[in-house]
Amino acid sequence: NDIHITINMVGLIPKNKMVRRSGANINDNLYVSGCIGDSALGLSILDDVSLASNLSAISKNYLIDSYYLPDPPIDMIRVINDFATSSMDVSDGLLGDIKLLIKSSSVSAKINLKKIPVSLPANELINNHTFLFQKAINAGDDYQVLFTADSAKRGIISKTVKSLGVKISKIGKIRSGLHKSEILDQKGKKTAIKDNGYYHNF
Repeated sequence: NDIHITINMVGLIPKNKMVRRSGANINDNLYVSGCIGDSALGLSILDDVSLASNLSAISKNYLIDSYYLPDPPIDMIRVINDFATSSMDVSDGLLGDIKLLIKSSSVSAKINLKKIPVSLPANELINNHTFLFQKAINAGDDYQVLFTADSAKRGIISKTVKSLGVKISKIGKIRSGLHKSEILDQKGKKTAIKDNGYYHNF
């Protein structure tokens, strides 16, 4: 008796304004919009309500609502059109989507886990169950925007997003494809995290 609804949305972009995932340049900054992991952690609570036993009701409801009612940052359109060298949505897990972007651009990346934006409710849950941080950055359903931009434009980008009322975070740097990508932990040391993002098979 379940009802399943599929919606396809098609839009138009200005001529020569298509920003692909294949345009990242060496020394570009790597950004992500919004916060990462809220939806995934909301689903985790729905799967195992005991995870939220020490979580405030406000935080619990926020995370669950993030799963049921995603709020993609539509106002990021101007930022992407004006400044991004490459861009893609974050829906299959942040680390996995970064991997797709740098592969398409034939570059590598240096990623700082400490800079990945996590909401206060998500942080509250992760403090109680530290293993959920890896789920937050891998599970997906974030519907945020991953993009790269010339590091020289960091100032004007910051002013623009402030005027638009959207949040972005610089989470890394693009490097030559001759180097292996690096992930730095909370203390700035190299670490290895398995990419458990979702991959489409066609």
